[in-house]
Amino acid sequence: MKRIPKSLILMLAVAAGLFAQSVGQSPSAPAGTTRLYAVYQEFTLSTSAAVLTVQQPTSSPRQITFEGAVVYCSVACVPSLEINGTVATVTGVTPVKLDTRAPAATSTAYTGSDSTGGTVIGKYSVAAGQQLGITKSGLTLGVGSGVHQNLTIRTDAISGTVRILLMWSEPQ
Repeated sequence: MKRIPKSLILMLAVAAGLFAQSVGQSPSAPAGTTRLYAVYQEFTLSTSAAVLTVQQPTSSPRQITFEGAVVYCSVACVPSLEINGTVATVTGVTPVKLDTRAPAATSTAYTGSDSTGGTVIGKYSVAAGQQLGITKSGLTLGVGSGVHQNLTIRTDAISGTVRILLMWSEPQ
């Protein structure tokens, strides 16, 4: 009996795995695909806070997973990451899809958001003229709670320039 080379077994295993992943799935959006989205906003503040919120839609809510944020402040500031504040209703902005094959985001983003009273997950110090990356934390807003959840980046009240890039993912 002949021995089958290990490299042939490995190639067959990889090919079988790739075939199993592609069966019955659209090439542009395989089942279980997660798409990344972002919103960027620049604020010029005078003794006020910069607030940017991403919120599940009122119809067909979808899970939102926080993927990270970058916050720049021209003066020292203390941004916070909050979840599940009151429903945001003013100044909607269009999320940018970070994968050109993705459909539009189902979540809505709000700049100058009126969402308040959220649970603070973390507070971060940013020195004047610096930026801070807030890394992925495992924060996921699920569905089925009967409440349309949101996540917010909010600075303290300052006079200066703030730039916020907020990123999240949604399963498709």
